Amino acid sequence: MANPALTDVKGIGPAAAAALKEKRIGVARLAAMTPTKLCEYPGIGMASAKQIIASAKAVLKASKAPAKKAAAKKKPAAKKKAATKKKAATKKKAATKKKTATKKKAAKKAAAKKPA
Repeated sequence: MANPALTDVKGIGPAAAAALKEKRIGVARLAAMTPTKLCEYPGIGMASAKQIIASAKAVLKASKAPAKKAAAKKKPAAKKKAATKKKAATKKKAATKKKTATKKKAAKKAAAKKPA
């Protein structure tokens, strides 16, 4: 639902949708209106204007939500996990090598200090 229709908005029927389309008002513009401004159109009172604006905002939000979810793929996240595990393993190996090297140096020093 990339571009919602005016009739998707609760409180807007086919006749009101046609009148709003003539004025070049879409769902996004409807959602941005104030209730006072919307009341200027015939057949829309203050109570219904508030309801229509709230519904238009909800319709816009719902139309944008699936697009965001479609952009987020699970495969790259799996790749990230694998990369993170590889990094952790590499760090662990490096730390182990460093400890081993340190132990070897300490053993050499201890051997050098002992009289023969």
